[in-house]
Amino acid sequence: MASGLRYRDDGLPWSADDTKTYYATDLRYLALEDSSIEGEPGQHFEYNNYHPLLLGLVLERTTGSSVAQYLEEKLWKPLGMEADGSWSLDSEASGFEKMESGINGRAIDFAKFGSLYLSGGTWRGQQVVPRSWVEESTRAQVATPSGLGYGYFWWVGKDGHYAARGNHGQFIFVAPDRGLVIVRFGTRFGLGGEGEAWMGMFEDLASRFDVVAPSHVGLGSG
Repeated sequence: MASGLRYRDDGLPWSADDTKTYYATDLRYLALEDSSIEGEPGQHFEYNNYHPLLLGLVLERTTGSSVAQYLEEKLWKPLGMEADGSWSLDSEASGFEKMESGINGRAIDFAKFGSLYLSGGTWRGQQVVPRSWVEESTRAQVATPSGLGYGYFWWVGKDGHYAARGNHGQFIFVAPDRGLVIVRFGTRFGLGGEGEAWMGMFEDLASRFDVVAPSHVGLGSG
């Protein structure tokens, strides 16, 4: 989120990048033809929906499969998710996943994903995600105006805690030092409409749990 790509939310709704990236019916074309560079990379944080769209294109081209199929093969099946998931598309004609907001699943299955990260990328003795990637992706790569850090699509709090944040206040919060994963579903943020308020509440909850050494973190079989 510090690439230097243009992202505008001002002006008329249909000309704003936020509107385009949510409602365009060909997101591949939008990401490649309607994005532009306006600054040096790494200079400042700006939440920008073109980033996940471009990442989706990278995944398609490098894996030879759709993003949803790749997710199913690499995560959904290995973790034994308890229900089918889905991923909203830009349109039937284009068939490209809405990378910025469109993945759908049950709370228990998002908790399994959080538990995967909690255990350093291992699940039932299998290294599903490289430990090095878990550590790098959840480390603050850039500071945000709110004071939180930001990794690779993870918001980074204090004491090595981090969270994935959904479009309407959904969260997967992970506190490795406490052996704790919190999943929150909702249709709006509440708490003043700020994700930072939820992070503060999760941090407060985490502080009430005893510290759990990483070697002692346990995972259920469900």
